[in-house]
Amino acid sequence: MKLYLSLDKYIILLLIILNINILNAHAQNGDNMPYSRFGMGDPYNASNFQSAGMGGLNVALSHVTFVNFNNPASYTKLIRTAIEGGMTANISALRADTSSFTSANATISYIIMGSRFGTKGKLGASVGLLPFTRVNYNVIQLFSDSLNGNGQYRYQGQGNLYKFYTGAAYRLGRFSLGLNAAYIFGNTEYARYTEFLDTTTIYQTKSSILLNPRGFEYTFGSQYTHEFKSKIDSNKNNTLTLGITYTPNIIMNGNKDEVWERFTYNNDGSISPLNRDTIYSSLNEKGNIILPMNWSIGALWQSSTKSSYGINIQHTGWSSFRNYGKTENMTNETRINIGTEWTPSRNHTKKLNDQITYRCGIYHSTGHLFLYNTKIKDTGVNLGLTLKRFIFGNYNYIHFATQLGYRGSQKNNLIQETYFQFKLGFTFGELWGKPIKIN
Repeated sequence: MKLYLSLDKYIILLLIILNINILNAHAQNGDNMPYSRFGMGDPYNASNFQSAGMGGLNVALSHVTFVNFNNPASYTKLIRTAIEGGMTANISALRADTSSFTSANATISYIIMGSRFGTKGKLGASVGLLPFTRVNYNVIQLFSDSLNGNGQYRYQGQGNLYKFYTGAAYRLGRFSLGLNAAYIFGNTEYARYTEFLDTTTIYQTKSSILLNPRGFEYTFGSQYTHEFKSKIDSNKNNTLTLGITYTPNIIMNGNKDEVWERFTYNNDGSISPLNRDTIYSSLNEKGNIILPMNWSIGALWQSSTKSSYGINIQHTGWSSFRNYGKTENMTNETRINIGTEWTPSRNHTKKLNDQITYRCGIYHSTGHLFLYNTKIKDTGVNLGLTLKRFIFGNYNYIHFATQLGYRGSQKNNLIQETYFQFKLGFTFGELWGKPIKIN
């Protein structure tokens, strides 16, 4: 197989990635994600930009250029070598009973590559780097002590887990079978301060945990495609695609450092170096973190009227989650995604109407957290569009997707989060089998 990827596109993609990294480094300072305190952080639920505009629909989705890494069976549909990347900007409004807070962050959506192989084009493959989970929170809980006055628990956490995957697929007639193998890595840190506000003479305490987990994830996928041919007009054929994925439990090996300290504050609020000592320390503790299995099924109807409609149902068994033996208020989660896509024209002209694909979708999750007898549900809507031939030539795309949703509740001393996401992505694709071209 030969690849057709011009040098200028590599340079542009590199500049995009560098700018996203700079943006990511500067935008996280005002971020606060209180529900990332539990488990291994907030799951990203990453999907490609086509899926992101369709409510997260992905199990039965496939495209000749866009790489659907959620179902590896879709790789056999690629007829172009594609490189994709982009960013996600997020604004969240947090509301509790007596306070509110607005936070913002920007992160890399993903960096992936996919292509088709083999003399008959029955093999497809992909490789990429994805964000997996994220921890970033700063939460204060007030309390009153009869001896020492008012105080507060201050919870802080930060860190990320990432997933590097490689996958392959093979087509057998109408069936495609695929496998993704991923390596999950990263670090997360959690801290709790117990502070007395009415005095500086009492010892304050801080407990901190640093986790360094590593593990492998395997995702199996399949798709079945059936074409309903029109006896009158071959341009009016319809297509039904059914998909399924399964990921077994992930057993990650972890190293954990846990330290408890006591200290006092100076009058200016700084920690006194003279009154600080360690009261407990456990370093490099070996253990396991068990992430749950999940399965998903989906269907996609592609109409001859230039539109498609689909649905996903996904189940994740979060009740089996264990963090060094602890369950951490987890409950099984069911997620439903419904989406549609519409291309007004399939003509290959320079008219704007011939270059746009529109998307919309909705989703609902029962949530994976169960706090104060309340499930932390998640519901939202998506809008998206893709501009074809917008940059560099026939098979290059720029993607836009938005997401508006809310999760949680203000009841039972909980926090309700309303969030808005904006996604910007690029796909650089060339026809499979063409030779390299250097500009």
